Amino acid sequence: MKYYSNDADVLRYEPKLFMELFPASQVIARGSGAVLGGTSLTKTGEDFTASGVGAGNVVYINSAAAGIEGVFEVTGVEANDRIGVSVLRADESDAAVAVGNASDVQYRIATLGPQAREVYIALRQYFGLRDEQLGDSWELRQCSTYAVIASIYASAATELTSNDAYWRKSLYYQKLFARARERAAAVVDNNADGSADTHVPTAAKIRRD
Repeated sequence: MKYYSNDADVLRYEPKLFMELFPASQVIARGSGAVLGGTSLTKTGEDFTASGVGAGNVVYINSAAAGIEGVFEVTGVEANDRIGVSVLRADESDAAVAVGNASDVQYRIATLGPQAREVYIALRQYFGLRDEQLGDSWELRQCSTYAVIASIYASAATELTSNDAYWRKSLYYQKLFARARERAAAVVDNNADGSADTHVPTAAKIRRD
């Protein structure tokens, strides 16, 4: 299912979330002994397809011998045991950028898809979008990205005060989300007259459960 944002969108703002703060229960693939070849990562015996890996995911790659460590964009699954990888691109339609070459590579793919799904549902309810109305837009993509980041930082916070750096980061992204949602225009034909209606929100708030 396609949501308004994906992991690569989050990577543009906060690589740290895939290095340290990812939910441990949301790691969908990990291993060692992989081979990195430019824009592909191969691990014999791994089934990336069965693990639910796909374009828009983010992979952590570490090879001490090659001096490579970082998080990179997954461009797609090329075979069950091979994924396409790239240095984060400005646009997903751009050609993949080689990460490097290495053997005996450690890798990990954690996803924030569950959080993106919750935001997707909340935004559709807020804008009154029906099942047949995707309502996809750059504004909604931005809204979703900010909301996902805010929720992860809120979960990482140990106290909900300004003394907690993670809580301050969450509040920062909550404010960005609120502003983005004010700008968002979800086109909805609520009265079925064939003309597009535009609903522009005015307020937003994210809270930690």
